[in-house]
Amino acid sequence: MVVGEGASPAVAPCDHPAFCAPGSEWTFEMRDGTAEPALGPGGEETATRFVVSAPGGYARFQRSVDPPLQRGELHLAAQVRVESGFSVAEWVVVMEAKGPTGKVSLDIAPTSKWQLYTDTLSTSAPDSLVLRDTWLCASLSMGIAADGWATAQVQDGPSLQIEPADTLQTGGITGVYFGLTTSAFESDSSEVVVDDLRVSDAPIDCP
Repeated sequence: MVVGEGASPAVAPCDHPAFCAPGSEWTFEMRDGTAEPALGPGGEETATRFVVSAPGGYARFQRSVDPPLQRGELHLAAQVRVESGFSVAEWVVVMEAKGPTGKVSLDIAPTSKWQLYTDTLSTSAPDSLVLRDTWLCASLSMGIAADGWATAQVQDGPSLQIEPADTLQTGGITGVYFGLTTSAFESDSSEVVVDDLRVSDAPIDCP
């Protein structure tokens, strides 16, 4: 796979009725970042390595929906490997569901811990550091409503939950993102590899 504008990542069958409708496709977005093919969990070149080295930069796969989702459930999952050289001074987003005015995301916090973020609350696991150089299945799920919920699960790591969560503060969900999105204050180089992206309206099992 050649990673570039409009490239498609290695994905499982997409089965969300809105995000996976005919005509919808993965696109690649980049600012102050790079992406290159990489070996996946099975040893084949199916994954993508993302590197971002400037504050506010990003390198990520994206998929959009219009009009915004304002009800139902949304489930995201991917195989993720955080590289040994990864360093984080501020929050870095690994996967997220965004709307016109907000987001729900699975982040790596400056404490080097996984964090579940919503526009109203965030939570992290106090005793679980992000493992390096290890393939992990990570998932992010939400019920889209003013009195909704959000959960995140990382293999061999934390299970995070926020309930209730006003996931409609996002203005509805218009896009999902996998890769790297850094904060405007991030000063360290960030590097992760992702593979096997999944989007569904039902819970997703890790492979």
